[in-house]
Amino acid sequence: MNIFFSLHQASAADISGWGWVLIFLVVVAILALILWWATQYTPQDPYTPKGEGHHAEHHEAASVEATRTAEVSVPVEPDDLKKIEGIGPKTERILNEHGIMTFAQLAETSEETLQAILDEAGFRLGDPGTWAEQAALAAKGDWEALETLQDALKGGRRVA
Repeated sequence: MNIFFSLHQASAADISGWGWVLIFLVVVAILALILWWATQYTPQDPYTPKGEGHHAEHHEAASVEATRTAEVSVPVEPDDLKKIEGIGPKTERILNEHGIMTFAQLAETSEETLQAILDEAGFRLGDPGTWAEQAALAAKGDWEALETLQDALKGGRRVA
C-alpha cells in the first residue's frame, strides 16, 4: 500500500499532556502578538495639516489631547439661567452655546457682548441691560436681593 495513505490521522486522544501545553503556549503567543500589534496602531488625525513632519504631528496631537483633557477634567455645573428675569429657554440655549453656563459667567459678561450674542443669533426680544446685575446676586446666592430687584423690573427691564 502507498505510504501516504497508510498513515492514520492523529486524534485528540493521541496528543500527550505536553502536546496540549505546547498548543496552549502557541495560542497564547499568537494572541499576545495580535494584542501588541493592535496597540501599536495610531490613526492619522484628519485635521493635521499636510507636509508637517512626524515630530510636529506628535506635538500638535499631544497639545490637542492636553486641551481635551483640560476641558474634560474641569466640568462646569450649569446654572438655571432662566431664573434671571428676561431670560427664557431659547435665550438660555443661545447663551450656553456661547459658553455662558453659570450665573458667575453671565455676571462677568458685558451688556455689549450679551447684545452681540443675541444679535448674532437673530434674537431681538432680549434686553440684557440687567442680566449681569441679576446674575451677580444669584452667583452670590443672595436670593432675597434678587427677588427685590426683580420686583422692580418688568420683563428684565427697569421701570421708571
